[in-house]
Amino acid sequence: MQIRPGAVWEKTFSSLRVPNYRLYFTGRSISMVGTWMQMTAQSWLVLTLTHSSTDLGLAVALQALPVSLPVLAERSFHGGAEAYGFMTAAMGVGAVIGGLYTAARGRTGLRPMIFASVGFGVAILVCAFSPVLGLAYAALLFVGWASVSFIAIGNSTIQLSSEPSMRGRVLALWQVAFQGTTPVGGPAIGAIIALTDPRIGLAVAGASCFAAAIGGAGLARRYRRAAAPKTAQPESRAPAAPLAAGAPVG
Repeated sequence: MQIRPGAVWEKTFSSLRVPNYRLYFTGRSISMVGTWMQMTAQSWLVLTLTHSSTDLGLAVALQALPVSLPVLAERSFHGGAEAYGFMTAAMGVGAVIGGLYTAARGRTGLRPMIFASVGFGVAILVCAFSPVLGLAYAALLFVGWASVSFIAIGNSTIQLSSEPSMRGRVLALWQVAFQGTTPVGGPAIGAIIALTDPRIGLAVAGASCFAAAIGGAGLARRYRRAAAPKTAQPESRAPAAPLAAGAPVG
């Protein structure tokens, strides 16, 4: 069966057929450009003024930018604001590619989330231990790819798996678990970097992705066992009642 090249693009951007979503997508795209410019400049400003990864972690706790990147750019690669800007740009390019790829495939479920989490962890570790800045740029592209894929697949899986009446509550809990841990993770990673090295802090973040993948694999195995058909038990016949004394036979 031959698939038309245009069919993939039609499937990927099918949601843009809805006028209200086109307005939302356009406004959101413009908003995100300004948001990322502000987040990048703010993080670098905090690091420049304080030279403290802990203070940077506290600032990042109020936003969603990885705390390790500015310190990694300055201390490990001896770069400036330009290097940090290109690092975030590489993540942005990867996020766009990952978003388009995920939308084209349309896969949901625990298994794609596990693969995305493993890929996320591998890309972060490669970036953490990159000997040169160019390899870190390439790794961050895949970091952006995997992170957006994980978020998109997770959102879709939750919405498709939950009951319509409970969907809003489930998504609220997902958002709390996903974004609500940032005020804890940001200062924690900042303290780890202050005590050790920015590469170690980034490696800890990568290890957490593998921990999430292991947890997801355990859940998947548990669901498979619960869904497996139970072995039919052979029917046991009740023993025949003894004939009463004097009862006729036949």
